[in-house]
Parts: sequence; C-alpha cells; structure tokens
Amino acid sequence: MVLFSALVAACVGFLKALDGSPATDAVLSAGAAFGGAALLSLAVVPVVQQLRQRR
Repeated sequence: MVLFSALVAACVGFLKALDGSPATDAVLSAGAAFGGAALLSLAVVPVVQQLRQRR
C-alpha cells in the first residue's frame, strides 16, 4: 500500500516537474497524491473484507 502510494506520488511529482512548475509545487502535488492514494487504499481494504464475508 505504501509502495503504491509512493509510486503515485513519484509519478505526479515527475509530471509536475516536466510541466515546468516550481519544485515546491511539484512536492506539494506529490504529497497530496501520496495522501489521496494512501487514503483510497485504506478505504478499499474494509470494503473488500465485507464483500468476502457476504459470500
């Protein structure tokens, strides 16, 4: 989960840097992407567990 979030953050940061944005903007965007991906991953785990219990 953490590695996936880090990969998403690295991709977002790299794309922002290629766009010509300042380094601070790229870092802030990467941090937001990391947090969003981590929260999404944390939200998916209970949903999958509930779906497995219903079978």
